[in-house]
Amino acid sequence: RTDFATTLVLEAGAGTGKTTVLVERLVNLVVSGTATLDRVVAITFTEPAAGELKMRLRDALEARLDTASADEAERLSQAIVDLERANVSTIHAFASALLRERPFEAGIDPSFAVVAEVAGERTFDDAWNRWIEERLTAGDEVLMRAVHLGLQIPDFQKAARAVVAQRDVLGLPVARLPFDPAALLTELEAAIGPLTAHKASCINESDAAFQMIESLDARIREARRLTGTALEVFLRRLKITAHKGSQANWTPKSACVDVKAELKRLKLAAEAWVAQSDADINQALRERLLGFLERYEARKAEGALADFQDLLLRARDVLAASVPVRRYFQARFDRILVDEFQDTDPLQAELMAWLAEDPSAPPATDWRQVQLLPGKLFTSATPSSRSSGSGGPTSRSTRP
Repeated sequence: RTDFATTLVLEAGAGTGKTTVLVERLVNLVVSGTATLDRVVAITFTEPAAGELKMRLRDALEARLDTASADEAERLSQAIVDLERANVSTIHAFASALLRERPFEAGIDPSFAVVAEVAGERTFDDAWNRWIEERLTAGDEVLMRAVHLGLQIPDFQKAARAVVAQRDVLGLPVARLPFDPAALLTELEAAIGPLTAHKASCINESDAAFQMIESLDARIREARRLTGTALEVFLRRLKITAHKGSQANWTPKSACVDVKAELKRLKLAAEAWVAQSDADINQALRERLLGFLERYEARKAEGALADFQDLLLRARDVLAASVPVRRYFQARFDRILVDEFQDTDPLQAELMAWLAEDPSAPPATDWRQVQLLPGKLFTSATPSSRSSGSGGPTSRSTRP
């Protein structure tokens, strides 16, 4: 509560008083003269939590007046006056304030409006309806392939929402691994000859392993007439049973063992090929949806709109790219306190790291290499909201 020279992470379960500690720390910063409230940032997870934090902070400041010295009372009284315009808000509201102060460096329209949930949905739907209609009318190869593989339009829309919501990661181009729809057929063709030769060792043609060879041979002949997506769909439906068959129906018995071993190998190969097919269509859809993301971004730009993710992304980007802007805001805020820190959200972690960077250190080019100014950052979190091994700046953690 009074160690202001150390970067701290307070980790404790829900309902254990983490917010109380944060409020007391804020009051102690003011009482001790370490910081004034107008130079402190307090971040909470939701708007109701921000409002509650302000009320609790006001109560705590007023309560300390009773036992304060003359100098302390003056600081407390000024903090109470400053409270209504203090930087106590959600991470999105804070990011919005940063952007409104330096919009040109952030590359955003100074008059931008933050789209509320309903308006944001309307913007998304408008962009989506136009884009999907254009792509389907054009007979988009990737979308048509996905439909043949069993996906539906609502699946595409769900994927588009994921790309928009996580565009800092999913919106980046990624090299596709090579995938050959005919690779499994080639492997089956190489295996069917030896398997067919083993049929001569079976003395009971009703044996399940014998029948599997017969079925596989027939399916391979069907597959040879197909190409492209039709072949891919056909092979994805191929079922290979490897555990059935009785050694009593084979002479020698080892022939049954060999057949079942080869069928098991082919079954595993088919499963691996299907996984590659899944990965390839997912990656192809992701690449195609980057076109929708461009349409969505253009739609927002036309209306000077920004969604919640824009606020974090643009604030992060300007702090990362512009050292002068970063230094400006670092000088603006002496202390940063975060209640229920969400370091499972890398954007929040990045923002806090850039703002808490030690200005006397060489400017970092990667947030994970930031040298934090000792004592500037205080965060509280429940164990479930924190991710281990995030690779970010190191800090001291306390567990009540």
